[in-house]
Amino acid sequence: MSDNRIIDSLSLLLNHSKEDSNKVKTLNALAWNLKESNVDTSIVLSTQALLLAKKINWKRGQAQSEHQLGVCSFYKGNYSNSIGHYENALILWQKLIELSDKTLSAEGKKGRAKTIGNMAIIYQARSDYQKAIEYYLKALQMNEELGDKNGIARDLLNIGTVYKDQAEYSRALEYYFRSLKISEESDLKEMEANILGNIGIVYQNEGDQKSAIDYLLKSLKMSEEIGLKKLYANNLANIGNVYRKLRINKKALAYFERALKINEEMNDQVAFSKNLGNLGNIYLEEGNYPEALRYYKKALIIGEKLGDKDAIATDLGNIGLLYTKTGKLNEAEESLLKALAISNEIKAIDLVEGHELCLSELYKAMKKPGLAFEHYKKYVAAKDKINNEENQKKQVQSEMNYEFGKKEAVLKEQQEKERAVAAEKNRFQRIVIASVISCLLLVIGFAFFVFRSLKKTRLQKNIIEEKQREILDSIRYAKRIQNALLTSEKYMERNLNKMKP
Repeated sequence: MSDNRIIDSLSLLLNHSKEDSNKVKTLNALAWNLKESNVDTSIVLSTQALLLAKKINWKRGQAQSEHQLGVCSFYKGNYSNSIGHYENALILWQKLIELSDKTLSAEGKKGRAKTIGNMAIIYQARSDYQKAIEYYLKALQMNEELGDKNGIARDLLNIGTVYKDQAEYSRALEYYFRSLKISEESDLKEMEANILGNIGIVYQNEGDQKSAIDYLLKSLKMSEEIGLKKLYANNLANIGNVYRKLRINKKALAYFERALKINEEMNDQVAFSKNLGNLGNIYLEEGNYPEALRYYKKALIIGEKLGDKDAIATDLGNIGLLYTKTGKLNEAEESLLKALAISNEIKAIDLVEGHELCLSELYKAMKKPGLAFEHYKKYVAAKDKINNEENQKKQVQSEMNYEFGKKEAVLKEQQEKERAVAAEKNRFQRIVIASVISCLLLVIGFAFFVFRSLKKTRLQKNIIEEKQREILDSIRYAKRIQNALLTSEKYMERNLNKMKP
């Protein structure tokens, strides 16, 4: 069923719902399906669900509504509000966990794990990577205890994104491929689409644009097929970035504009800010500096409003680079030093690398060779940290482990099928052998029975024949006696007749 049909069905159901728990479920389901296409309406519906759940004192409905409001607030870029809703949800999930009802308790544990995972996303968006990892690992442990494959795959994916944001690409890929394996085995299409996109970004950041395009196009196709509008827009933007790095700016611009349009439709402020910066990059490379600066400043305003330090550092760095190119060296120095400080604070080594190189070029232009050399050395150190040989080896190993795991799974499945066929064949052979033996035993038994019967019959025949012989002999003997007697009587009769007077 398409998203529109689901929304229509839920809207129709809502119109005929009573003021009970079913209406809370319907409101939340409708809000969930609208969260990407119309986040403001989703917030209204989730709020209605929360109020009704409180009115009927339904804790599970309250927890679900608070969690969903946290998601919607994140989409709006209101991180503080999002954390507040998640904390409220955690309190309610805990109350369910403490109940004696095993079903409700299990649902509370599952909800708690998901909420903690979402809180980690907020900390990650704020560039508080240490806290993000802490919360992701908590969620991962909970989902492993629950045996929730979807939750495990999601947490592994998110941990990978934290390492990706810190340019620890080998570790990022390690978690991505672990998540991908679980997602493929469990047929988690949405998760799989997300992972493929993130793997593409890692390859893009490492300069392997061919592999990046391959993974991003897979993710783009899958996200379109299953209706993931937000992910679809992100993939468009990331493909645009690949084409920009390949200096195919016309294609890059087209992809960025398509992504920006979807961001506006969804009111996705975070992605909207990033794509404004992406468009600024294109205009900078094209030499259209006024247009580039306009986009960079718009992006910076949104980043500051969101408190997104990664975005702020990126936008300040871009503005500093533009000022360097246009000869506004003092303004460039101010922007670049701010950008570098924030990047070091959040340990975004990939941003540090870029800012150090820009500062080296800036100080060269300012005729300050000492500072230029100092920042160039720091640039080289950052670059080496990202691209050192060990990282490359680990990255290759992660992919090899994943491919080996897939092949091993296929081989295992094939072996199991072969064993099953062999077992079936052996079973059939055993049945045939048993049948033949049974038939032989029956034949032997029947033959023995016939033999015994024949033997008995022959014996009886012999006895009968013997009896018959005895009888016949007796008859013949009796006849002889009778004949003998008759002869004597005739003889006597003749003699008596002779003696008559």
